[in-house]
Amino acid sequence: MDLFRQASRKVHRDGANAFLSEVHEEIVREKVLRRYIDANVNYERDTVTVADLTTNAEQFSLEDSIEPRVTQIPPKQSNESVADVPDRSFPTQQCGILRDATVLAPAGLVRSPNGQYVADSVGPINLTTRRVSVSLSMFGYEFGINQLRKTLSAGQRKENAAVTVDEAIVLMPLWPNYFHWTVEGLLKLHWLERYVKQTNTTPTILVPENLSSWMRESLTLLGYDSEDCLAVGTARTQVNRLLVPSQPEPIIEHTRWLRNQMLDAVDSPRKGARIYISRRNATKRQVVNEESVSNALQRLGFETYALEELSVEEQVELFSDAEVVVGPHGAGLANLVYADDPLVVELFGRKRLNTYHRLATALGFEYEPVYCDSRGTDLVVDSEELTERLSDHINM
Repeated sequence: MDLFRQASRKVHRDGANAFLSEVHEEIVREKVLRRYIDANVNYERDTVTVADLTTNAEQFSLEDSIEPRVTQIPPKQSNESVADVPDRSFPTQQCGILRDATVLAPAGLVRSPNGQYVADSVGPINLTTRRVSVSLSMFGYEFGINQLRKTLSAGQRKENAAVTVDEAIVLMPLWPNYFHWTVEGLLKLHWLERYVKQTNTTPTILVPENLSSWMRESLTLLGYDSEDCLAVGTARTQVNRLLVPSQPEPIIEHTRWLRNQMLDAVDSPRKGARIYISRRNATKRQVVNEESVSNALQRLGFETYALEELSVEEQVELFSDAEVVVGPHGAGLANLVYADDPLVVELFGRKRLNTYHRLATALGFEYEPVYCDSRGTDLVVDSEELTERLSDHINM
């Protein structure tokens, strides 16, 4: 029933053809291509991290590093409750130039000259196996099994690329949604700005071929236009000098830079906003009794927003001086990177994901998970309990 509900919402939102195309891709990638990839890739031997690359002076030159001020946050993983979440140490964040690199579309997976996949280019290094496997499956689905076989069997041979760029940085998120673009993508531009100031050179920004309007808007707000970017549509792009950072963690050094850059570009923040994020247009994690929840929160001064109906600029303005943010787990909470010091209340059903717990911890925000009854992947929120818990934290 839950899958049928999600499918019905997808068809209603995106149309039957888009839904069937998505189902076909998911089956082929997960059931065929990833099994083939996992049987042919030795992830211990065939992957490398930026930290590993710093020991290889022939391929890599370290250009910059940051010692995070916050040194302990939860790792990116699923947990049953907040009590189960361990802390993980932040390593030193590093960035350098990888020579003769290959970038594989559409996910921006980076391949070193000796044929190893750079784990940091597609995600946190503790998720290397899954992220590299998914990236290669996307490559195989888009460009065909023969191209995938060619890449997997290339070893240390240099593959032919249709496009060569002299100097670049990759801004191609593994999943092109708002969270991955914002937190795993835009934060890389902090490294780019630092590199430009140090070297007085301007690397090209490699972006997805089908750049969405909100991705384009966020780049425009940060001062980048089409002349600064190259939309990557070919299977492989050869880059003579590729700026490769550690997988961007939401450390305050990166997020404060992004927040300041965005605030310089927008009109005026919403002072002291109390925000309830609705997922009424999503296919899962909707709040079943949202009307009663929204009405209860309204009495505490909250306003309800479906964030996909706002521009990026409007979302930045809304979150920049927010007092409280309440909402189910979802990509809209990525806007916390634009906030100053809100209380974050995240609503969960049967499964707890700690993505925004770690983001809030890294930013020094107060974080409160609220566990709700589940109806499949949807939530049923106890409005009275929620408002009582909020009343303990906020001024009425």
